[in-house]
Amino acid sequence: MEASSHDFVLTGGDRSAVDVVQEALAPRFPVVPAGRPRTVRHTWLDTFDWRLHRAGLTLEQASRAGHSELTLAGPGGGQLAGPAGRLRWPALTGALAPGELRTRLEPVAGIRALLPVARAVSSVRDLRVLNADGKTVAWLRVDETTVTSPAAAQLPPRLTVTAVRGYQAEAQQVAQALASVPGARPGTGQLPDAAPAAPASSTAASDTTKVLTTARVDRIFPSFMIPPFFDIGRGPWPVTRNIGGPREPRHPMGMG
Repeated sequence: MEASSHDFVLTGGDRSAVDVVQEALAPRFPVVPAGRPRTVRHTWLDTFDWRLHRAGLTLEQASRAGHSELTLAGPGGGQLAGPAGRLRWPALTGALAPGELRTRLEPVAGIRALLPVARAVSSVRDLRVLNADGKTVAWLRVDETTVTSPAAAQLPPRLTVTAVRGYQAEAQQVAQALASVPGARPGTGQLPDAAPAAPASSTAASDTTKVLTTARVDRIFPSFMIPPFFDIGRGPWPVTRNIGGPREPRHPMGMG
C-alpha cells in the first residue's frame, strides 16, 4: 500500500459519512467494510502555562484497545512518537519513556507537569474500495470524532483515501469523486485535523466567554465548527489584565 493519501472533511450535512461515500462512488466503485469500527480516545497535553504551545508544539495521546501512544507535532509538520504506557496525568516529562520524544519535551516543559487541555473520542472505520473485478483499489478511513472536553462538540467526519500499490489512478478517481461531494473540503489527515483552537481577541467578548478561532487550519477544532461557548474562565490557564484594554487569556486554547 502506498503511503500517499488524500484527506477530506465533510461539512454541512447530517447524513452518515458512509452513506455519503457510497453514494459518491456508486456505481463504479463499490465500498465494503474492512473489519469492525474501533474507538480511539485522544488527549491533548500542555503545561499549566502552555509552554508547549508557545514553542509551537502539539502533544497528543491516542489510546485504543491495549495500546496508547504519544505523538509530538512541531510547527513544520514533523512528528515524534513514543509509547505512553500507563501514564496518568498530570505527570512530569521524567515519567515518559526514555527516547527522542522525552528529550525534546524536557527543556520545553522544564519542571512543570503535563496535564490534559482537551479530550475527544473517535469512532474509526476502514472501508475497501473495489473496482469492477472486485479487487481492492484503495482503502478509505472514516473518522467521526466527538470533543468531550473542555466542551462537548461533534466534529465533522474526516475521510482518508489511500491507494493500493498499482492502483494510484483509480485512487485518484475516488478522491476526485469525494472532492465533488457538497460540503467536502481538503483536510490534513491529522486529528486531527487537530489542535485546540485559539481564542480571538475581542473587546466585545465577556471576561469568561470568547469566540474561538483557528490560526492553524485542521488541527483539533477546525475553524468551520468553532462555537462561541468555550468558557475561558474554566481553563487551567491564567488570565491577565491589560491596563486600558480588555482582559486576555495569557495562552490560547491550543496550538494556534
